[in-house]
Amino acid sequence: MKTRFFCFLSIAFLCVFVKEVHAQNIRIIDSIAFNLHLQVHTAYFSGQAELGENVPRFGTLISRKVGNKTSAFGKLEYGLNLARGTQFNNNANSPSEFVSDPFQEPEPFSLRLAYLGIAHEILGAISLGKQWGVYYDVGQFTDNFTVFGSSAADVYAGNTDGGWKGTGRADEAVVYRNRIGKFQIGLQTQLFGSHTNFGSSLTYAFSDRLKAGVAFNHAEIPGNFRQLVNGLNGNSNTFIAGYGYNDDKLYSGLTFAVIEHEYLRIDDETLIAFPVCGVEFLNRYAIHARVKIEGGFNYKWQRGDVAALDENYRLLQFYAGLNYYFGNMFSIYLQGRLDQSRKVVFPNNTDVILLGLSFDLNKSIDLFN
Repeated sequence: MKTRFFCFLSIAFLCVFVKEVHAQNIRIIDSIAFNLHLQVHTAYFSGQAELGENVPRFGTLISRKVGNKTSAFGKLEYGLNLARGTQFNNNANSPSEFVSDPFQEPEPFSLRLAYLGIAHEILGAISLGKQWGVYYDVGQFTDNFTVFGSSAADVYAGNTDGGWKGTGRADEAVVYRNRIGKFQIGLQTQLFGSHTNFGSSLTYAFSDRLKAGVAFNHAEIPGNFRQLVNGLNGNSNTFIAGYGYNDDKLYSGLTFAVIEHEYLRIDDETLIAFPVCGVEFLNRYAIHARVKIEGGFNYKWQRGDVAALDENYRLLQFYAGLNYYFGNMFSIYLQGRLDQSRKVVFPNNTDVILLGLSFDLNKSIDLFN
């Protein structure tokens, strides 16, 4: 209840502050952008129907010029957890759900992003706080399904938002990015005090439509994780490569990941870790100005023998769907997942069909133009 009150109070204060700044022509910020995403659906799986949601969230981004070629910026974004239905999108994971009970009810609001940074047109940008890591510069190519996906690239490691590892919404992160010609480089470290993680990425823009890249992430495993999970050593390394293509009609993305640790609950008292590889693929095509179809798969398989498993681990899921757009902000969708996995626990081991509604609002305001 306190969290909910604080979030609403913060939003109200920000709106009043921006209005007052603009009315008095006080140059504190140059621009502010708001984003709101609401998505709700009915899901049919395991012989039951359920009302659920798909990563509803809201946030704001502010920027201020502090020199001819330099600007400061900040981002704050919260997730909404209002419908208590089963979650099928890994993007909704919170920082505190490492291999936890999938039925645990989340808080009404959860922090997704909170960072500050400074950017120079030539020297690049550096940002500090909870933010998308450089591994996601490549992982985002396939984290783009309407509902499903991103189960095979280790972006959301250990059933979390990837914050502890740095592959998703990295915690305690310092990130540097710069664009040099058609190349973009990314460097990252996570300064936890007790240990330090790091990562890097390199992407290349072949054109405005086609990008490809590679990324690497190195994470030290905290001691409390090693006590919980059998098979963990001190470090966990992940490598990813992929491409993303986008034109007026087609979006296509493919990623391949080599993952040192996949986490699996054997029983109530036993968690194990073992190496896997993963492939994610997505195609979305506009057959009409208002209609898009999409399809793809996630495939993750174990590398080598795992003594604790009586059969080989495999995550294999196929996705297909259709989206109808009433405009830029509102759409209705029909999505399905066919699961052919082994040793994968609920809710990621069941066939699902969804019918839902989606609303997006993105508004940017230049205060002094």
